[in-house]
Amino acid sequence: MGRGDGGRCRGGGRSTGAGSERAAGADSTARSIGCRAQSAGGLTAVLLSNSVSLVADLLLSLLDFATVLVVWWVARLAVQDRSLGLEYGFGKVESLTGAAVGIFMLISLGIVVALALARSQSGMTQIEGPGIAIGLAANGLSCVINSWLLLRYWRQARSDQSPVVRSQVALFVDKLTSNVVMIVALAGSIIFAGQPLGAYIDPIASLLIAASMGYWSYLIMQRALGELLDAACGEDVQMPVTQALARHFDDYDGLGALRTRRAGSQIFVEVELAFTPERTVAEVHRLQQSLSAMITQSVPAAEVVVLPRLLSEANQQIQRAAKAS
Repeated sequence: MGRGDGGRCRGGGRSTGAGSERAAGADSTARSIGCRAQSAGGLTAVLLSNSVSLVADLLLSLLDFATVLVVWWVARLAVQDRSLGLEYGFGKVESLTGAAVGIFMLISLGIVVALALARSQSGMTQIEGPGIAIGLAANGLSCVINSWLLLRYWRQARSDQSPVVRSQVALFVDKLTSNVVMIVALAGSIIFAGQPLGAYIDPIASLLIAASMGYWSYLIMQRALGELLDAACGEDVQMPVTQALARHFDDYDGLGALRTRRAGSQIFVEVELAFTPERTVAEVHRLQQSLSAMITQSVPAAEVVVLPRLLSEANQQIQRAAKAS
């Protein structure tokens, strides 16, 4: 068998991540308007009250505005098809965008926790003033807007595993959780006004919002950093590859390295297979095509590369001995 170049077989061509960014960027205008409205209402409510939880909610609105800018920038690059020398597409940029969302959430988390601790050390005070009513109205409107956007991103995430889309789903779950906590907290402040319990509602609400931020930022950062560091894919990718290799067990003579990684919504699979000199190039090529087709049938986003290698002389002798016995 003559040693040839590795067979590269793709499931749908090279992905640049443009589809994900275009879809995410399409909502940027609506989100920008919603962010400005929520931020204006939140800022007014904060200024007219002394609520730490309202500050946390305002930070989430500002965080969303920051992510709009990041997603818009990535979408603009994708639409203009500016590769910036990224020959393997925008996968890493997508992962970096997801990590940026997680970093923004961690910064907001630190500010909220610091404010809550400062409030507890200076003495518990009830939130009061017209800011409560404005906060209720702003969070009620935010619930509607965030529910609509979350539903859109959730539907998109079912068919698109882009880090941009996943991070937006996590962000809007966090924002919707914050809206619900704020509505309950502000309503509780009205109900328990003048009672000792009322003074504890605001710091408890702010800590609940901080806990939600911490949980979702951890999930976003964990996956984004794994992709940036080229961590191996999970069993959802490893198992179909293993099953495909098992189905073609008699078509190759040795198994070398098996590498998998994610880059944005794209999945890369690299398999090294060893062959004896008796195998023809046509046989190796048929195996490459069949193996790739079987893997991409289970993992449509996969780009499969099969690298043929000559079986070592020592392993060839072992195989000959096994056949002779």
